[in-house]
Amino acid sequence: MKYSYYQRNREKRKKYNRDYYSKIKDSKEYKEKIKLYLEKYKVRRKELNDKYYDINKEKIKKNNTEYRKKNSVTVKKKDILRAHKISDDFYQNLIDNAGGKCAICNSSANLYIDHDHISGEVRGMLCRECNLGLGFFKDNVESIKNAVTYLQEWRHLELAPKLNIKKGDINS
Repeated sequence: MKYSYYQRNREKRKKYNRDYYSKIKDSKEYKEKIKLYLEKYKVRRKELNDKYYDINKEKIKKNNTEYRKKNSVTVKKKDILRAHKISDDFYQNLIDNAGGKCAICNSSANLYIDHDHISGEVRGMLCRECNLGLGFFKDNVESIKNAVTYLQEWRHLELAPKLNIKKGDINS
């Protein structure tokens, strides 16, 4: 059986194509050509993707579910990075700077990313309880100060019967 040139020289052609595209992929002309191509066929590609999804919806959902189960740690990390709009390097720096401990209570429990709810800026790493606590206080410093005062008064009142002190006698 006779093979065509392309079949006989398959590996040679693969190498040529790899070398060729590795040389031109960073060129401005190539990038511009790709950009124009993507713009030109953007609508058509969307139509084809939508059509494929409609036909294969159940299969795609099943594959996505299986992938998320098998790669749950990776998927969860990517979801976190995407939600906080941070890079993997920035995330690693947060973990390194935290030293594996919560910035508030120094617990070494699982750490979560803490962020300002107004600006969205990432502040650091906190344990679940401290992160939820700040969230429940809506990051309101005055409310947190009031909570600290309340706790300090409670501690005094807890000791008051033993020290023979009445509630009005406590100076905060």
